[in-house]
Amino acid sequence: MQAAGVFPDSIAFTAILSACSSPGLLVEGLGCFSSMVLDYGIRPREEHYACIKGLITKERKLKEACVVIESMALRGNRGIWDAFLGACKVHGNMNYAEIASRKLLEIESE
Repeated sequence: MQAAGVFPDSIAFTAILSACSSPGLLVEGLGCFSSMVLDYGIRPREEHYACIKGLITKERKLKEACVVIESMALRGNRGIWDAFLGACKVHGNMNYAEIASRKLLEIESE
């Protein structure tokens, strides 16, 4: 798209994030989400967070997802931690759910 001078919009990123729900594309999907916000200035919508939650839930790689999310320069992004917390609940992982809950509390107190 970029080579043709066309830049992705919110709808294009929904499609991109949805496509990343294929097995093995967790890091790429989270990277696309980060790029959407930081590089293109697109404010995430509910459907973007739903894609992220679905991606993390399907991959079952909560540790990897947590590491990538923490490394993202998206400070104060409640939606990404909500999505991660939802995935933790689906998999019954209380350790990572606790981390997500702490992050959400930190964001609330800012």
